[in-house]
Amino acid sequence: MFRRAFVELIIVLLVRWPRLMESTIIKKSIVFIYGKLIADDLDQVIKKKEDYDKPIINALRYIKSNFDQPQKVLDLGTGTGFGVFKTKEIIESKEIIGVDLSKNMLEIARKKAKAREGDNIFFEQQDASDLSYESNSFDLLMSNNCPCYLKEVARVLKPSGLFLFTLSYSGEKVMKHKPRLEKFLRRHGFQINKMDQGGNGVYIIAELS
Repeated sequence: MFRRAFVELIIVLLVRWPRLMESTIIKKSIVFIYGKLIADDLDQVIKKKEDYDKPIINALRYIKSNFDQPQKVLDLGTGTGFGVFKTKEIIESKEIIGVDLSKNMLEIARKKAKAREGDNIFFEQQDASDLSYESNSFDLLMSNNCPCYLKEVARVLKPSGLFLFTLSYSGEKVMKHKPRLEKFLRRHGFQINKMDQGGNGVYIIAELS
């Protein structure tokens, strides 16, 4: 219930006041709520939520079928690695990196990675609004149920790179605001390629123009 309420807040910010997502207060709130309050229980919460992973699964399958395979992928606000591991299952990438500010979350993600096969998964503690990576470094950037910092996303993406934004709840509500979202993304140099519901959520695939 608490997690859903927080995602609903992100949705409100996204469709009504998208610039607020870049505020320091929102950023610190996310780190506290996810990293301190629900880090240990997050994976169990995800397992119990029907269709929680539908948006990201549908989106990754669409990318696999309609684009060259992204070779270098960055998952922003990775938490316990949900987006990283889903990408590993669907996309044949050379390198998948998950970043988060929460040490607690990253510890859990790294433990999960050790138990799985593959040497192309990495987790790093980084601020999604101020990444240490060089410009034009990634083919695909992802953000699942987290605020997005489009200026920084555009900086580290390669030309014509993809940005995938997914929400696990309120897909129908978000779809009604597609024109507003298109305008917001264009302001940062992105064009929506695909926006659709997945289960109870929604996904947006945008190309850097």
